[in-house]
Amino acid sequence: MNLGSGTLRLENFVNVDNNPLMKADENVDLNVFPWPWQDNTYSHIIAKDILEYLGDKPSDIINVIKEMYRVSENGAIWEIQVANHNSEKSNNPEHKRKIYPDMFNMFNKKTIFERIEKDDCTSALAYEHDIDIEICDVKYDFSKAVEDRLKNNNMTQEELNYAINHLSNAATATKILIQVHKPGRYDKHEYIDLINRKSEKYGQIS
Repeated sequence: MNLGSGTLRLENFVNVDNNPLMKADENVDLNVFPWPWQDNTYSHIIAKDILEYLGDKPSDIINVIKEMYRVSENGAIWEIQVANHNSEKSNNPEHKRKIYPDMFNMFNKKTIFERIEKDDCTSALAYEHDIDIEICDVKYDFSKAVEDRLKNNNMTQEELNYAINHLSNAATATKILIQVHKPGRYDKHEYIDLINRKSEKYGQIS
């Protein structure tokens, strides 16, 4: 499925857009939940330059991720592209939010479980919404100035990482490759047991 397809119509994908002028395969308002597709339908979802535009409240983007997960089969791949948070493109007044890769880690049951084990995180989003996704890769589109420096081997990895995270317009887009895990690699009972063990530990210290 190709979400928010616009003029990017892909063969062998269900192209979805809310604008009738785009002549998508299906006209669907992605801000209306639930989405009109059955569970475990898709093995590949592309969401290019669309997630920034969806919803008004923080809960809306959670609902979008829940729906993407629901309609995905086990092992499905998501290809997500968003305007990089330090790019001028992210200041589009129609954007509802900036999207950061680590946001998706909040829905990785394995990552959250391991962070809680290390007393490094208290987020329960992955377990509250029963979602388990894993970031496989993160790549970037760069400005011409950065591309030229990379082609000439005139930029270290450390300098590149600093530019991506701190400099305006160094990266113009963020591309995130995600894999779906169904069922989740940890279930809610394992999470609750971990929380109980942590509570007992801290209770003994106090």
